[in-house]
Amino acid sequence: HSESRQSPRSAASLPRGLMIHILLSSVLSFGLVPAITRSSRLRRLRPVCDVYASVSDREVAELLCDASADDCDVAELEQRPMRLPPPRTPTRAGYVADPSLVSWAPFTYAEPYVRRSAAREYARTTLSKLPPLPPLRVVLMGGVAAGKGTIAPMLSQAFRVRCIGVGELLRGETRARRARGVEASHVMAAGVLLPDELVLQLLGERLGGGTDASRNGWLLDGFPRTTSQAEALVGGSWAELRPDAVVLVERPDELAREFALGRCCDSATGQTYHPVYAPAPAEICERLVWRVDDTSDALNRRLSDHKRSVEAIVGVFESAGIPLRRFDNARSELETFGEVA
Repeated sequence: HSESRQSPRSAASLPRGLMIHILLSSVLSFGLVPAITRSSRLRRLRPVCDVYASVSDREVAELLCDASADDCDVAELEQRPMRLPPPRTPTRAGYVADPSLVSWAPFTYAEPYVRRSAAREYARTTLSKLPPLPPLRVVLMGGVAAGKGTIAPMLSQAFRVRCIGVGELLRGETRARRARGVEASHVMAAGVLLPDELVLQLLGERLGGGTDASRNGWLLDGFPRTTSQAEALVGGSWAELRPDAVVLVERPDELAREFALGRCCDSATGQTYHPVYAPAPAEICERLVWRVDDTSDALNRRLSDHKRSVEAIVGVFESAGIPLRRFDNARSELETFGEVA
């Protein structure tokens, strides 16, 4: 901050090797790719390097091996195929369904301020006429790109409940470098589901006791994912997490593919956009980013996993007498919100 300070060197003037080293060191130091296994190191980090520098497979492999305490086969990592997202831009989706597979009417998402207005209007005109409600506890379920992330904030605002996502809780634990977060990062890096007890312990601390969520109610986004997790919510030692109602939002697979393989995010605000269903304003196009794990292979696997597990989870809730309703979300989020609310 002194007046005599020198101008900082531009990124272009730094040696290429130093730029790569700084990038990878920052990624590893801040926990963006914590505890990644040997089999996933190159696959996870290479897309990051593709964005910032022209780096060969061998250079990335050598840097990853240098950063690892384990023995590492550079040639093995160098030859691993990259699973990159399909080509896409702010105006071109990564996937467009064949017309013969389209079963939904054309629609577009509303602007964020319109969604907020719809939630406020519902609270003013409908909820205000009802007797005071106890703190609501709602589970919001749905497959990949089913629209949970759009509906959840609207319900949270209308009913004044806390919107809680397991992924958000885990990321917070990892950023805080707590032992539980480190354990979770190891498990997720291996590509397997987290232990039920670990997830339920996190939720119990966030939703139970004297927390704000316990006092005001909560909306649990994207949980449970297995029958054992659902059973734990409706009885046993975690009965305090039993929901009052379960909402299941659904979309055809082809529409889910269009959303997942075309969606992008404003790196400044976190708002999600899509070239067809939620076009981004021209002035923010330069700061849009895409998730490197939104690939066809990953999407197909997640759709398949959801189909295998969802009916059994629904059965657990219905057997426990918890109200559950399915909602078609192949339409405007405002229409879906109106029905869900």
